[in-house]
Amino acid sequence: MIKIDMHYLGWRLLIISIAVFFINLLTLGNTNFTTNPILQNIGQVVGAVAALSILINFVYVVVNMIGKMRKHSQEEWERKDPSEKRVIWIKRLIGFLIWIWLFVVFPLIAMYWMGILTKILESNQGSLVSTVLFTIMVIIGTTLPSIFLSPLKTYLIPLFLLSFFFVFSKNQHKQLDLVLYFLLVILTVLQIWKFSSITNPETESEQARASIDGENKLVVTIMDINRNSTPNVEACVNLLEDPSRHKCQNSGNNGKVTFMLKAGYYQFGFGSQSKDFPRTTTPEFDIKDGQTIETELIIGK
Repeated sequence: MIKIDMHYLGWRLLIISIAVFFINLLTLGNTNFTTNPILQNIGQVVGAVAALSILINFVYVVVNMIGKMRKHSQEEWERKDPSEKRVIWIKRLIGFLIWIWLFVVFPLIAMYWMGILTKILESNQGSLVSTVLFTIMVIIGTTLPSIFLSPLKTYLIPLFLLSFFFVFSKNQHKQLDLVLYFLLVILTVLQIWKFSSITNPETESEQARASIDGENKLVVTIMDINRNSTPNVEACVNLLEDPSRHKCQNSGNNGKVTFMLKAGYYQFGFGSQSKDFPRTTTPEFDIKDGQTIETELIIGK
């Protein structure tokens, strides 16, 4: 009978899921790759399954590693100096605190500053459990991707990698530990400073902060399921890192809506006047300087 090492299976599934997620992100999950609504729906399903698989396998691998660490030779552990044991436990605790900061505390702070958390608390009339579950879904599905795609990724990704060293460290490295503690403090301070500058830039006026007008063109042709142009549909774009910075306008008689935007990562959607239009997709666009993007979007009444 063939025995399967679930530890390596977890790693393999994690790597495969990551590969599928990014391949899908560049193909079926990318509105610049296809405008076919069926393929886009498939891309959304594949992306969601891959993301869920990444989360499950990541948790499995981490739990598996922690389990193996607990089986560490008792004799070897007893040979360690008590002060070294304390240092190792402190490092592991710091690693877990980094995860809590990155995936729980900081996303909640970001949601509060963007007004998302307040809207969830005001609109959710269910139980406390349902509110918490919905908040977790928003963090995983919206807030975390937005944060890690924002300029904050320069500090978040190194912090995330650094957390693995602290969590899985088995020995004391005095000089290296001091350097990494210093790096941890610097990255956290820079992350908070950058987030503060994004949400509260003091050097720009209120009007400049709100404006996303620029020289880069985004043209979206809105059509119904029969591929007929759909006029007078209120379409909107907003910065993913700061949804309060957005603009809306109605499509013309040819169904086209044109936005002149600054470089950035935007989400396309519909305004309140177009709430009766069920969306087959809400595409996102990474707009770079000097770029013109033209695409089509199929909606149905």
